[in-house]
Amino acid sequence: MAFLSVSFQVPVAAVAYYEDMYVDFSMSEETANEIAGARLWVTNEYMHSGLREDGERIFDYLLDLLNGKKPIYWSSRENFGPVWFTERQDT
Repeated sequence: MAFLSVSFQVPVAAVAYYEDMYVDFSMSEETANEIAGARLWVTNEYMHSGLREDGERIFDYLLDLLNGKKPIYWSSRENFGPVWFTERQDT
């Protein structure tokens, strides 16, 4: 069976939880790096259950990334694309 290699550019935004206890952060980075044009939000505001805890905010934030309503920072890492970082504010 032959596999076709097709390139598509689809708008993609994702969140990676820097301190996620179940998903290794470097794997999240590597995966996002494989998707052309992916916009990655890196945060420690949430853990693995971020969507359950505050799904509406996370979804809205990702849509804002895609729609250009959030500024994009380019990672200093070689061959890595746009990244948006936020940090948890301890009260």
